[in-house]
Amino acid sequence: MKKIFTILSLTCIVSLSSNAQCVGGVSVCNPDPTTPAATFKPTPANLACVIKGTNYNESVSFKIPASVTQPQAVDLDSVQFVSMSNLPCGLCYSFSKASKRYNANEVGCFTISGTSNDAAGQYTVDIQMLAWLKGATSPQGPVSTSLANLDFYIRVATSSPSCAALNVNDPGLTAACGVGINEVAKTIHAVAIVPNPMHSSATLNFESDNAGVYTVNVIDVLGKVVSSKEVKVATGNNQVVMERNSLTEGVYFVQITNGNATTTTKFIIAD
Repeated sequence: MKKIFTILSLTCIVSLSSNAQCVGGVSVCNPDPTTPAATFKPTPANLACVIKGTNYNESVSFKIPASVTQPQAVDLDSVQFVSMSNLPCGLCYSFSKASKRYNANEVGCFTISGTSNDAAGQYTVDIQMLAWLKGATSPQGPVSTSLANLDFYIRVATSSPSCAALNVNDPGLTAACGVGINEVAKTIHAVAIVPNPMHSSATLNFESDNAGVYTVNVIDVLGKVVSSKEVKVATGNNQVVMERNSLTEGVYFVQITNGNATTTTKFIIAD
């Protein structure tokens, strides 16, 4: 679980969205002290669905771990939440602290509330934060939970009986009021790195709906860009060769960006 939160807390690898979802005041939620580190409680699969046109108010607890592994172990000082994007329109989020900053081992919570009439279906919510390592004077990030395979989802249904089970393989819907974070996701598809794990080199494969010049970054789990190059993207299938060079083994992310929005995929370098 610490390795999971490593990637979580130490991406924005996915760019900040200009979604119109509102930010509320301080939540009156009560953190659940039994919440395990680097998880949500309730889990997204157990979180109640939003019913279209009906007031929604649900709280979710989380716990900040004391340390993470990158592959080397480091201690966390604190984490500050920055934003939630791609919430269904009409929903607000609020945290139990006005600062949204939580210390290592601290349990906190956030509340999602409001009324939405967005399309029924599943929405992947991007939660972004800043992470301070022990002894650091400046944070790492912004970073995102999504690349830790710790996605947060909100489901919208027309009625309680029609609330579909969570499908983690479903990329989900884009909130009608949202722009930015899903822009590239709409035009870049079928992203894959072969082989993964890679040893000396790999091929980044993806399909694009539009031609243009994109930047391909390789980013470590601390959010540092360790290599970057511009590529000409054609409509249809594209391939980009990725060289390991001097990178050590561990978890990395490859980021495809046009400067306004980003899509990111995790990969592993193994000796």
